[in-house]
Amino acid sequence: MFLVSRAQHGTPTERQRQHRKCQIWVQNSRKQDLLNRSPSYLSTNCKLCAEHFESSQFTNPSKNRFNWNAVPTLFSVPNPPQKITSKRIKTRQKRHTTDSPWSDSSRPHVQPACYCSIPGVFIWGICRNSSTKSTNKVRHTNSTNSCFEKGLLDTLRELRLLRTTSPKPAVSSNASSRGKEPRKRCARRQKRDNKLDSILLQRNTDRKFRDCCMFVFVETWLSVSVPDSAIQLPGLLAFRSDRDATLSGKTRGGGLCVYISTNWCSNAELVFKHCSPLVEFMTVRCRPFYMPSEFTAVYILAVYIPPSANATDALTELYQAITELQCAHPDCLFIVAGDFNHANLKKVLPKFKQYVDFPTRGNNVLDCVYCNITGAYRATPLPHLGQSDHSTVMLIPAYQPLVKRTKPIVKVTRSWPDGAISALQDCFDTTDWDMFKQANTTINTIDLEGYTSGVTGYISKCIDDVTTMKTITIRPNQRPWMNAEVRARLKARDAAYRSGEAGALKTARAELTRAIKTAKRSHSEKINNHFTNTKDSRHLWQGIQAITNYRPAPLACADDGSLPEELNQFYARFEAQNDTVPRKTTPPPIDQVLQLSTAERIVRTAERITGASLPSLPVIYSTQCLRKAASIVKDSTHPSHAVFSLLPSGRRYRSLNARTSRMGKSFFPQAIRLLNNPS
Repeated sequence: MFLVSRAQHGTPTERQRQHRKCQIWVQNSRKQDLLNRSPSYLSTNCKLCAEHFESSQFTNPSKNRFNWNAVPTLFSVPNPPQKITSKRIKTRQKRHTTDSPWSDSSRPHVQPACYCSIPGVFIWGICRNSSTKSTNKVRHTNSTNSCFEKGLLDTLRELRLLRTTSPKPAVSSNASSRGKEPRKRCARRQKRDNKLDSILLQRNTDRKFRDCCMFVFVETWLSVSVPDSAIQLPGLLAFRSDRDATLSGKTRGGGLCVYISTNWCSNAELVFKHCSPLVEFMTVRCRPFYMPSEFTAVYILAVYIPPSANATDALTELYQAITELQCAHPDCLFIVAGDFNHANLKKVLPKFKQYVDFPTRGNNVLDCVYCNITGAYRATPLPHLGQSDHSTVMLIPAYQPLVKRTKPIVKVTRSWPDGAISALQDCFDTTDWDMFKQANTTINTIDLEGYTSGVTGYISKCIDDVTTMKTITIRPNQRPWMNAEVRARLKARDAAYRSGEAGALKTARAELTRAIKTAKRSHSEKINNHFTNTKDSRHLWQGIQAITNYRPAPLACADDGSLPEELNQFYARFEAQNDTVPRKTTPPPIDQVLQLSTAERIVRTAERITGASLPSLPVIYSTQCLRKAASIVKDSTHPSHAVFSLLPSGRRYRSLNARTSRMGKSFFPQAIRLLNNPS
């Protein structure tokens, strides 16, 4: 079993608890017309008499105050709900009467210390000792232990620490129904109930179990004979994938089950189930209440690979499913957990991180947890669950969101208000530009550097007068379509929420939704405009940068002007002493002009840029073609493996008959031609 702890987000509110409580009351009353009613409707229009509650559900003898968890159970219906009053309490009351069959000397002695060991081993110890058979005294003690065990379990169910047992089905008197098969199903059901009760007990008594987001089980042995209601637990969404005997070729074992905590996520669905003789896995998609902005959803894959399966083939099937999901949802978090036995997922997905670094069964690491994020979790071992032979693995979140890892960027931008352009034009029209030239002229010599700095400084001063500077903080989780209109609507929404007015809050939310849609549409049109003119490479590159979020480092430029002067001297050194008049030389008629194709020109340009010799395109094509053909010949499962058939000599491949030149230039004829003539 795998447990994933959750962060401190998404705790249930009082309204949700009241809603669940109303559902229990309506189900016990067997009123089918009230199942879909809201708690507000039930509290306003429906009343329930106090005669339907047991005495233990009241806090005073006058029966006018309920317990906080009071539940009605007294109804005159064909299938009444189970009473809450414990049988153990009734047994204890009978023992204190005068007509008790037990005397002080013959009453069996029960150790009080057993109550202190309930969270540990006591419940499993009762199961192991209940089958002991010896003398009459031992039988008498075992029957007492059985009664004590029954009373103890009833007390735990009364305290809502264990699940309420369902009514036992009727047993047929037919002799054919008393074989070994029903006892096997009962044993499996007892093991399943044992583990489910253990989970419920741990969730009610242990905080780390209660805060877990998900539970992943493998080898559940579930089948179609086990209904979904038998594995449901309060506060958890159950998803199962039973072993299919037709697809797997096996009738026993296998099966997967995933529980999702409703306090962490209520939007969960089963995406895909797969069962084969090699591997069993299922995929559950979750969209929790709180999630870092860099992730859009969480995909949980429960996996079981049998020990006798071929690891390579099993990993191939699992790889195809995971890569298909990753291509469709590249921004999602993927958690792959299960019993891998001798398989290693990192052979096909090397970028996935494996977190379990301790033995889970004996000295072997059979249960593994993989994730596509490095440093997302920290695995710790826990004791076995029930009578399982595998240790429990708990994953504690260690991931730090991007908004906390990356510091925000502070930028200073210039804002041009309305009328700034016209004000700047008026300023330039009324400026005497000859003033700067006269100020930098000395004896018919103009100081170009002073002249340039004076003019540019004056232009900068005029721009500063008509514009305003703003400081903008860009955070890593900020959306690219965010604009001033959306920010204003967000502030209006928050103000309406703080005011407590329902109508103003509804209006603010609607306006915010419309502003977000408008901002997204404007951002999309802005990106599309970058690709309308294919001749403008600058806008094309800006569009690619916006799509890929590529931000190159800014280039630093030297403050002095020595570099331009050195470039001028370098490129003009040939013209200083060159007095020859240039003329065009006509090539001889026997010479042919070298014409390169577009692909060859690209290769030559790449050679000049890299400074290295690159192979020609025909050589590259031949190499890749031979490599692909060799991989197809070696893989007997490839669909095109039959195309490469050897001749009776066993040294050459059978050529393909191509009626058109297009077919002759395709991959398979050329690959066979290259294999037959590798030189």
